Amino acid sequence: SFLQSLKNQLEKSIEMITTLLGRCESTNRIAVGTVSDEPILGKSRTIVRAQIGAVVIHSGLTLGSEVLALNLLDMGYSLANIVSQMTEGTITSHCHQFALIKANGMSQTSTSKTLGANAYELTGTNYTAISIGDGSADMVKAMVGSYIEGVSETRLEYRLATALAAAVGTAPIASRVSHSASLAVYGAAPYPEVDMRVDLSDDALDQIRIILHEQHLMDLYFAERRRNPKSTEFSDHFIARMKLERTKGSS
Repeated sequence: SFLQSLKNQLEKSIEMITTLLGRCESTNRIAVGTVSDEPILGKSRTIVRAQIGAVVIHSGLTLGSEVLALNLLDMGYSLANIVSQMTEGTITSHCHQFALIKANGMSQTSTSKTLGANAYELTGTNYTAISIGDGSADMVKAMVGSYIEGVSETRLEYRLATALAAAVGTAPIASRVSHSASLAVYGAAPYPEVDMRVDLSDDALDQIRIILHEQHLMDLYFAERRRNPKSTEFSDHFIARMKLERTKGSS
């Protein structure tokens, strides 16, 4: 049963949590997507300011250190210098994993050796990925590969969701489940354009995809309403008609 599945996940010593940070080359938007086989997504901390960059922490750094890292980015510190500041002294334990990406697409990760074979990372221009727990290096490679292949998809939220699904599909059998997931996209506005999270689910990524689909239909509705404010039908009628047309088109 689902409750028994959650109980089993809570009793595991090492859960899988995987995050991808990406920057859209054409729009300069920044997105962060996380997926986990934990029932509640509580061990990952993220902070984003689209004009500066993003920081995600999986393990070991003290509360508030993600804010410090982003402030150092804003002050012009190099990524290498920030990693040094974050991993020296008392701000971190010997067991840590975090990733940073700047607004220009440059990125870096840091994973302590004490995490050993239970931690993975992969970094390049416009993306950085980290994973801790019952994952695999192949899972991270599949996620990044999917993200790179989706370069033509300007809707960064869809690109990230597809990449996270590739990660879960390549994970070891025990971790091929997404009980929790989150997805956020930041642009020029001081607030996220997309911000969603699912916990306590049999398939959190599937729920994310459903929400994205419904959001896309609402975007189409408001675009139509801007073009034809007087003649556009009510939103529920418009969305029902769009779904019916898509169903007919696929049959």
